[in-house]
Amino acid sequence: MVSANEFSHVVKLNDIGAGASNIHLSADAEARAGLIARFDLAALDILDADIALSRDAKGVLAVGRFRSELAQYCVATGDPVAAKLEEPIAILFIPEPLVGANTEIELEADEFDT
Repeated sequence: MVSANEFSHVVKLNDIGAGASNIHLSADAEARAGLIARFDLAALDILDADIALSRDAKGVLAVGRFRSELAQYCVATGDPVAAKLEEPIAILFIPEPLVGANTEIELEADEFDT
């Protein structure tokens, strides 16, 4: 299932070649305004990511970094508190399983999202 949010991007499988496909994502003013409202932020000046997409035996691997410059409200004073974030991204996108009434899915310990 694909659901849209303020900063979603769809990449078709046939757009990912045999090697890595590099993409740069940057939230525009409208997307940042939506995220500010949803997360009750004081500001969101920058939100972008550089990601390399590659096919894997299980699905599509997205590896890269995201960056953000934002401000949250202080819980004590209500004043904006500025923050800069830069974090790595590593996500494996897999197809939704075709689940029937008698289908069992077994996960190994290292496959759990914690």
